[in-house]
Amino acid sequence: MKIKFETWLDKEDILKLDKYAEAKGMSRSAASRFIIMNFLNQQDARANQDTAIDPQLKEVRDAVISLDKAVKNYPEINIPYDVDPIIAIGVRDTVMENMLAMGLDIERHKDFIECAVRTKIQSLYENNAPGTRELIDYYYAKYKRENYNEQRA
Repeated sequence: MKIKFETWLDKEDILKLDKYAEAKGMSRSAASRFIIMNFLNQQDARANQDTAIDPQLKEVRDAVISLDKAVKNYPEINIPYDVDPIIAIGVRDTVMENMLAMGLDIERHKDFIECAVRTKIQSLYENNAPGTRELIDYYYAKYKRENYNEQRA
């Protein structure tokens, strides 16, 4: 495993990565993934802040920011213990994509995001709102598509 890192990192960088991993209680591999994903998330946030936002999306963005400021403590929302992981991942990904599309900082609004995810999961499990079945089917189709593409790569 160490040979893999030595092909694309200098010895000094490997030592820095090892110190960082040790401080965080991670493996070298996990630390490198964490650093890369953190960098990419920051790049996504910056890119979304620089792009023009659709006027209707801007209204939703302003509403999210207002709601986030108005609510100090989000309510504890209980979701079923047996939540289907595919649905949970689908809901979380959708909420995150929407927040990024609105140019909102994910880290700054993480409590709001968690509340939105739990609320949506709860509504999918408790309500028979129109479109619920279609949304669940969409999450399954997306999951199958992504896993198929990963297996082919």
